[in-house]
Amino acid sequence: MRKAFLILILTFILCACGNENSQNLILEREKVNFELAFNNTEAEKITYFSDGLKVTGYIVKPKEIDVKAPVLYFNRGGNRDYFKINNQTLNYLSFWADQGFVVLASQYRGVDGGEGLEEFGGSDIHDVLNLEKVAKELPYAADIDTQVMLGMSRGGMMTYLAIKNGMELDVAVVIGGITDLEQWYNERGAPLQNDLNELVGRPETNKEEYLNRSAVYWADQINIPLLILHGENDQSVPVTQTDALAEKLNELGKDYHYIKYPKADHALSNYFEEYTEEIMNWYDSKIQQ
Repeated sequence: MRKAFLILILTFILCACGNENSQNLILEREKVNFELAFNNTEAEKITYFSDGLKVTGYIVKPKEIDVKAPVLYFNRGGNRDYFKINNQTLNYLSFWADQGFVVLASQYRGVDGGEGLEEFGGSDIHDVLNLEKVAKELPYAADIDTQVMLGMSRGGMMTYLAIKNGMELDVAVVIGGITDLEQWYNERGAPLQNDLNELVGRPETNKEEYLNRSAVYWADQINIPLLILHGENDQSVPVTQTDALAEKLNELGKDYHYIKYPKADHALSNYFEEYTEEIMNWYDSKIQQ
């Protein structure tokens, strides 16, 4: 009798675990009542599960999708509320939706009403990785067999981490990305250092955490076609960060292309047409063959 009871309890536990694992990640979807820069696109704010936390994100897509659309994962820069996704960001993402992508982006945990605490490339990388599962739940025809990623600044670091963690991407693009977090910490002033002390810890006592977030130390794990863009006059993330990673990628014979833009700032503000064309060319050359 006792054995039968234990079997019944074990069966219940296994079934409960199965239900949890099969649970949809998207909890809420709300249409954004904001006219995007490209009027044939639309945006939704979503809440989705990541590590059991309710995290906020966005979907920006064409209003009409006649055939399967490729998915573009966008990784924002900044930390916490600084440079979080806002109307300006959504306008930028509407450009990519206008090119035919279904764009998914996370605010990262602890931001914009999301649960948990941001870790600047720690467990919050799961908020990016879980977007792949979110894409599979979308009711329209997103082509999850074609997945690309675009990351800017801190989002570039998140892009390298997503590749390291095995996200199934076809190509990736990084603009002004952080590649050596400890070096970046040492190059920046007190306000940024204070943020990193809170989010990651101090380099002298948490060195492993800084190495784990720094692609320059594990460039061998970058195994998808990678386009890297950086402004030579970047005052936020020095171009030397990307120079160092490019040198490692070159030594390892990786499939990458690196473009430096003369006198360009962190966001490549004066090169929008040039760099977006480079991204689309990279996409076309690697996927649509």
